[in-house]
Amino acid sequence: MPFMFEESDDPNLQLSSFLDQLSGFLQTLLFDDAPYGYRILFIDDMRDRLRLAYETETLPHFDRVRAVVQDTPPEVFARVGLIGNSLQAKLAALFSLGRRFRDGIVDALRYLLAQINSLLGSISAATGGIADLISEFKDMVENCIDYVEQG
Repeated sequence: MPFMFEESDDPNLQLSSFLDQLSGFLQTLLFDDAPYGYRILFIDDMRDRLRLAYETETLPHFDRVRAVVQDTPPEVFARVGLIGNSLQAKLAALFSLGRRFRDGIVDALRYLLAQINSLLGSISAATGGIADLISEFKDMVENCIDYVEQG
C-alpha cells in the first residue's frame, strides 16, 4: 500500500521515509502495468517520456533531497509545520488517501497527489527549494494522467 508511517518524534526520519515511499510510488505509477490494481493511461506517449525523465533526473535527485532533509535541524521544519502533530496529521492524510485509492476509490488518487504536493512544498520551503524538482515532476505525472480505471 502506498504510504505507511511509523509514529516518531524525529521529523528527519519521517520525512526521509516519505521521500523513499514517494520515489517508490512514482516508480510504481510509471513502470507497473496495473499499479495497485488500476490501469493508468497517460496522454500520447507521455508514459515513456516520464519514465526516462524519472530515471535520468528525478530518481537521482531523491538522494540529494534525502541528504538535505536528514541534515536539516528540526527547528527549521517547525517553521513550516513539519514536526509534531502537524507532521503526523499530514502523514496520516497520506496514509488514509493511499488506503482509499487502494480500496477502489479512483478519485482518491487526485487527492493523494495533492497531499503529496503539500508535503513537498513544505520541504522545499524549509530547505531552500531542494524538493522543487521532485514536486515539478510529480505535477507533470499528475497532469499527464489521462484516465484511471480499475483493472
